[in-house]
Amino acid sequence: MNCRLQTFKKVEGDRMGEYLLDANDSFIISAEFTNGAIGTIHSSRWAAGHSNDQRLRAWGEKGGIELTHGHWGSLLRLCVGEDIATGTWREVAADPVPTNYQRFAEAVRTGVQVEPSFRHAANLQQVLDLALVADQDRGEHSIV
Repeated sequence: MNCRLQTFKKVEGDRMGEYLLDANDSFIISAEFTNGAIGTIHSSRWAAGHSNDQRLRAWGEKGGIELTHGHWGSLLRLCVGEDIATGTWREVAADPVPTNYQRFAEAVRTGVQVEPSFRHAANLQQVLDLALVADQDRGEHSIV
């Protein structure tokens, strides 16, 4: 993987009082997955018209899937089967997914750990840490 991080200037001196405004506002990760697929992962706090939206798109030999989530709700679309030839995307009904807050409260209430687990979160943190390194040295890195 390699990564580019960007922090945009928001105010003169990049400070609010004593607080330094140094959080990364946008990132782009270029990744190669275990199965040989390649992908890009992008996030930006400053995408006009997409404040706090999330979008996941994946394509493969059997079609494509797109999940979009924002303050307005969620949308799941597929392009599979005969629709691949025409590039037709169809909306698919999907049940609402509990928020992370709701899932955490339920786990505390019931004592049952839910997925993703703490281990999953630790693995994700490893990717985020490696993204910082890749941005600093502009190099290619592998997750061990």
